[in-house]
Amino acid sequence: MPISEKILDHINDSKVSKEEKELMLGILQIEDKGSFRYQSEYEAMIKKFIEEHKETT
Repeated sequence: MPISEKILDHINDSKVSKEEKELMLGILQIEDKGSFRYQSEYEAMIKKFIEEHKETT
């Protein structure tokens, strides 16, 4: 089932960074292909996001 326009609008209107929006959309696109069998893809995408956005202290 394709991602609904309502969900896409909600993500685009949210007050998060462009990168966070891209992460949410990427996860939804993977989810659109199936369900739990893509867990490793979710995990890889999220780990990459976290690594790229680590705060330096």
